[in-house]
Amino acid sequence: MTDNLEKKRFVSSYLVIDLMTSLMVCFTMISFAVMSLVYFVVTDMSYIHLIFTVIPCAAFVLIRRLRIPQPLMLLLHVLTGVAYVIVFDKLFLTGMKQEIGCIFFVSIHVLALFIHSMTHRYSRKSHHVTFDNLVVLLSVHTVLLAIIAIMGAYDRNFYVLLDSIVIVGLHFAARQLDVFDTKYYHNLHSSTQPIKSMKSQNHYTIVLIFGGIFFALFLLLFMPVDMISKGIQTVIGAVFSFIGMILNYINRWVHGGGDDYINTGAGLTPANDENYEPSEWAEIITVVVIVLLALLFFFVVVTTIRRIIKRFQVAEGTSKVDEDKIVVDIIEDVPQQKKSSLFSRRDFGEGYEGKIRKKYYQTVTRAIRSGITVKPATSTRQIEEQIKEKGDQSISELTSLYNSVRYNKKDS
Repeated sequence: MTDNLEKKRFVSSYLVIDLMTSLMVCFTMISFAVMSLVYFVVTDMSYIHLIFTVIPCAAFVLIRRLRIPQPLMLLLHVLTGVAYVIVFDKLFLTGMKQEIGCIFFVSIHVLALFIHSMTHRYSRKSHHVTFDNLVVLLSVHTVLLAIIAIMGAYDRNFYVLLDSIVIVGLHFAARQLDVFDTKYYHNLHSSTQPIKSMKSQNHYTIVLIFGGIFFALFLLLFMPVDMISKGIQTVIGAVFSFIGMILNYINRWVHGGGDDYINTGAGLTPANDENYEPSEWAEIITVVVIVLLALLFFFVVVTTIRRIIKRFQVAEGTSKVDEDKIVVDIIEDVPQQKKSSLFSRRDFGEGYEGKIRKKYYQTVTRAIRSGITVKPATSTRQIEEQIKEKGDQSISELTSLYNSVRYNKKDS
C-alpha cells in the first residue's frame, strides 16, 4: 500500500461490530463458567468476578487488529492474558480459601478468549452479523439452563438468562450497524447524501435498543418490588377500612342496626408485620403500577435526552431556493478520445489522490487475475466483498480511501 497507509498500524474498520460479536462469545463463556462453578462447587468466584473477563476480551479485539508480525501478535495476546490473571488475583482472590481454583477458572476463561481471538483473526470468512449466530448462542444457553436445572441450582439460572438478554442486545445493535454499512455503503461514501443525519438516526436506533434492554435489566435488579407491594397493601387496607366504616355508618343511620359490613381492610396482614404476605389484589396492582412507572420513567428519560440533544445542536434554519441561482443542466457533445494502446501509461493523477487511485487499480487488477469477477456495473462494495473472501481484509480501508478520492470528499 502507499506510504500513508503503511503508517496506519491499526485497522479501525468495523471495529464496533467486531467488539460486539466478540462480547457475545464472551458472555456465552461466562454462562459456561456459571455452570462449571456449580459443578465444581467453587463458591468464592461470583458472577461479578466473571463479568470482568470482558476486559481481556476487548483487549484481544484491539490487539488482533494491529498490523504487526504474527509472533509479536501471539506474544501480546499471551502477555495481556497473563497480566490480567495476575492483576485479578491481586485485586479479588488473595486470601480466599479457593484461590487456586478461582485462578484456574479465570485462566481457562482467558485461554478460551485467546483461542477465539486467534481463530477470528485468521478466518477467511466474511464476519457479517447473521441471525444464525444468535440462534446458536441462544441454543447453547437453553442447554445450559437445562443442565443447571438438573443440578438443582435454580438460583444460577438467573445469571444465564441475564447473559442471554445481553447477547440479544449486542446482536441487534451489531446487526443494525452491519446492515447499515452494507446496504448504505454507497450513500455513506457519497458527497451528495445527508450522511450526518443518516448516521445520527442509526446511532439513535442503537441507543434505543441498548437503552430499552438495560433499562429492563435495571428494573429487574433494582426495582424495590417488596416496598411497592407493602405500600400498595397499606393503601388497599386503608381504602377497604374506610369503605367499610362508611357503609356501617349508613347502615346504623338508616336501620339502627349494628356493624353488618365486614371490615375487609382490617383482615389484611399489616405491611410491617413479620408474617406479611401480600394479597392477590396487592400483587396484581403492584405489577400494573411497576409497568406504568417503568413506561413513564422511560418516556421521560428518552424525551429529556432528545430535548437536550436538540438544544445543543446548532440551528441551521430552512434554506430558501434562489431562483436566480438554480442549476441548469447543459447537455454537450463530448468528443470520444482515442483508446489507449496496450503499452500506454495510465494517468492516475498526481499527489495523494493519484497514489490512492493507482494502488486501488493495482489491487483490483491482481484480484481479477486471482479469480474475482468485475463487470462495468460492479460496485466498489461488491469488489470489496469478493477480495475479502480471497483473504485480503485490508481492502476495506483502501476502498474507503478510494471512494473518498473518487467522490472528492476532502474530510474523509
